[in-house]
Amino acid sequence: RVKTLLRAACMLAMGAAPAFNTPKGADPAGEVALICPSTLASAIASDDPPLVLEATVGCAASGASCFVPGAVLFDLAAVDVYEEDATGSPLPLPGNYNLRPPAALRAALERHGVRARRRCVVYTQCRRHTTAAREAQERGHHHRYRPAASREGVADPIVAARLVWCLAYAGVERVALLDGGMSLWLDGGFPVAGEPSPAAPVADFFDGRGGAFPRRPEYRASVEEVAAAVAASGGGGGGGGGLR
Repeated sequence: RVKTLLRAACMLAMGAAPAFNTPKGADPAGEVALICPSTLASAIASDDPPLVLEATVGCAASGASCFVPGAVLFDLAAVDVYEEDATGSPLPLPGNYNLRPPAALRAALERHGVRARRRCVVYTQCRRHTTAAREAQERGHHHRYRPAASREGVADPIVAARLVWCLAYAGVERVALLDGGMSLWLDGGFPVAGEPSPAAPVADFFDGRGGAFPRRPEYRASVEEVAAAVAASGGGGGGGGGLR
């Protein structure tokens, strides 16, 4: 499923629209899929709407003027550790630029209304960087904190893909990326909201059922596992063993 998610993100970046729906009759637990705008619109209007999350980075808002109805902003800083120096460079600390510890991660998800059994749909309006933004980064201003006005092109699917991975790792049973993001939503003429919706915190990620958190620790590789994989591949370069 991790490979499926990464493949989806890459294909979205290229403008493709792969279909990764769970086969008919299969157990939907752990599903990572793409959802088209029309299907999402119908789901939002249903008696059991998904939780729609707009992924952002380094800011409380994406700078966007419209949103998928009901969408809650989710700043990745809530689940990731970013310890930086005055120039915006990462500090060499254990766990830096990584997910927060399990207790803090779970608390962040609960603050945003995330529950294991409620389907989540993720999209982003964070955009790729202009030449000016990249030059500013080279002068010491870290890219995560560039304003939305300094970004260009289509929304960056990696921002949404990271939140999808985080949700799947935590144990959300059904997670989906919005196929085509906000651009395809607007092109389809679907309704929009002028502002994001406030988060509705929940008391328990598992709704009282209990269970280990994160539910899918195998979705995350340790430093030791990565180092072993690099060594086994002959260094992880372009030729040789082929790190996967």
